[in-house]
This record gives sequence, C-alpha cells and structure tokens, in this order.
Amino acid sequence: MQPVDTVIFDLDGTLIDSNINYEKMGTTIANILRSHGYRGPLEDRRAVYRVIRGGEKELIENGLTGPPLKEALRRIEDAMN
Repeated sequence: MQPVDTVIFDLDGTLIDSNINYEKMGTTIANILRSHGYRGPLEDRRAVYRVIRGGEKELIENGLTGPPLKEALRRIEDAMN
C-alpha cells in the first residue's frame, strides 16, 4: 500500500455539489431536539447548527440528559447522514 501524501477536503460547492437539503436537515434536527425536551433557542437553521457544533455538552446544558439525550443524538446522527 502506498503512503498517502495528499488529502483533499471538499467544503460543499468547492469541488462538487452534494445536493444536501440543508433546510430540511435543519428543520428535522430542530424537531428532534424539541421532541426530546431541548430548552435552548432554535429560531432558525443557524441556531440548530450552533447546537450541533456544541455537541453533547450543549444538549445537556439545555435540558437533555439520560435516555432522551442518547436517543436525540442517535436521531440527529441519522438525520445528518
């Protein structure tokens, strides 16, 4: 096996367009969070992405713990995939 000497990261639209419906994904994730008791702001898609970047800590700080937290994380991962 040859050693890897180059890695390319594509920030959607740079090399290819992935056709991901970000609006739908953001709405789906916001609905998942609300249905599991998330108390933080989800006023728009940017707020949802801030939650995603904040990860598990952000969810715990805004009311999700235990089984609801784990289920929400699983469903969010499914929505992003």
